Amino acid sequence: GQDTDQPIDTNMEQEEDQKQEPEDSFFVPLDVLVMVKTSQNQNGLRSNDYYRYYKYCSRKIHRLRKAAKLTQGRRKFVKNEVTAEKVRENERGVQIPLFTAERDWANAMFLKQQLTENGDECSRNKHTARKKMRRAYQQAQIFYGIIKELWDPQTTLEAEAYLDSIKASLDVECSNYKEALDAFLRTNVIYKHISKSKDALKAAIYSEKLEQIEPLIRLCTYNISKETDEDLSNLEELEKKLDAEEKLSQKVEESLSGGRRDNNEELINITYQGKSIPLKTQKLKSSFAKLESGQAELEKVRNSDDLSLKDKVDSYTHLLHIIEGCIVV
Repeated sequence: GQDTDQPIDTNMEQEEDQKQEPEDSFFVPLDVLVMVKTSQNQNGLRSNDYYRYYKYCSRKIHRLRKAAKLTQGRRKFVKNEVTAEKVRENERGVQIPLFTAERDWANAMFLKQQLTENGDECSRNKHTARKKMRRAYQQAQIFYGIIKELWDPQTTLEAEAYLDSIKASLDVECSNYKEALDAFLRTNVIYKHISKSKDALKAAIYSEKLEQIEPLIRLCTYNISKETDEDLSNLEELEKKLDAEEKLSQKVEESLSGGRRDNNEELINITYQGKSIPLKTQKLKSSFAKLESGQAELEKVRNSDDLSLKDKVDSYTHLLHIIEGCIVV
């Protein structure tokens, strides 16, 4: 059931790196940017090796589909769309469209890199890269839709920022600089405000992303100014104007005031038979945080008179899935 989508590669060996990589633990709520940037930095993008990251994403999608029981056939390909309903059964399924978007984005960037290095020899890559970028945007839309339906407001805003960043990259490819600028600015505003709620390590990841976006914003403003003679040099003013129109910072503050906490940071020990036991790995912290969240949700369901029997059974089933995941860990 592995998604296959080979990039056009004129200079590199098409050999799969057989190195086995551990699966990432799933976070509830999701730190979308942290998850993506960590994967990128650990798998080639520190050295702009888009091909290596592309291969990593392909393998990760395969593992995720297998873990979420969303494979697409062994001998014969049978399309298995990732939907919110299926993700309810296994939350890790939401990472499939996310890393499919990442795979297609990396594919597009690799093709662009080939075009830059080899010029006319890879001229067909420009059209193909744009096609891959469109596919990345489509997958990012699917990811955002599922997150919006099933996750908390802050995760939804992070998914929106991710979607905007992919859209902006596509708009730049298509020379739609005004649309790209607005999307980049939205991403900037959301990330700047969310980063204030993070610890120092995570905040550094947001800062790194903002630094990467800035030259792309400058590219957009340069091309817009060239056509319109409009002064767009003050990025802070541009952000403030967009924020005032769309109330992005207000949305972030409202999502933070909802009491979301970083479960992985706060849940460090558990108590068993009167003894405090430290949770030494990130995977254990994530699993127990997930279990704690599931128990709290179940308690709400048990005390509710408005829910049907089916809804209550579904909640119990959901908690059982969480417990099964903890046992595996």
